[in-house]
Amino acid sequence: MPTTTVGHCVDMAERKILDESNDEYSEQNLLDLYHLAIKEIINLAPRAHTDSRIWKLAPATRQVCPADAVEIVDAVMNMGTDGATPGEAIRETTLDVMRALLPGWESVAAANIVEHWLRLPESKTEFMIYPRSTGNNYLLARVTTIPAQVMWDSGGDWKLAVIPIDDTFSHAIINGMAYIAYDDDSDTPGNTPRSQVFYDRFLQDLGLRQQKEVKYKRA
Repeated sequence: MPTTTVGHCVDMAERKILDESNDEYSEQNLLDLYHLAIKEIINLAPRAHTDSRIWKLAPATRQVCPADAVEIVDAVMNMGTDGATPGEAIRETTLDVMRALLPGWESVAAANIVEHWLRLPESKTEFMIYPRSTGNNYLLARVTTIPAQVMWDSGGDWKLAVIPIDDTFSHAIINGMAYIAYDDDSDTPGNTPRSQVFYDRFLQDLGLRQQKEVKYKRA
């Protein structure tokens, strides 16, 4: 269970960007950067923030995660036709395997028990199952979700909030905030290379040793 506070991350980020007096960034601004860093971590490391979800399947092979999910991590088990009865485990496979071993797999009769699930490379929230569902059965899955934002308040109570991901990600949060801060202020000479340095550290903190070309998307 995480114990690192949001206030600690903000304080450490202030030191990284040499702005402990908040001349460039107010604490409220830094809290915004904290939220962006959390989202980027979850984008690059989906298992950083996951929840279990049980939902009723559509009468098809192609399925969609609940609305609050941003990526499926694992389809765990069948949950019967009532959504409350744990059943058989679901094994992950691939489209290539299914096409090679069972070319007509999508036309196999519908059933209330899912045997396999398949990721779709073009979508993080959609996946396929075998055999197709009757529309009466449920499954339990682990999905990536975005945590609720910490709301800033003038009294400083927001600083006591605990980060929503494991403490081992705390350094990534801080370096992520620094890289975003320098990137936002890239017109200042020297800030672009500074942003790159902290971005590289950010990736290393996440175990991504080879730099990836990831365009940061601000929500």
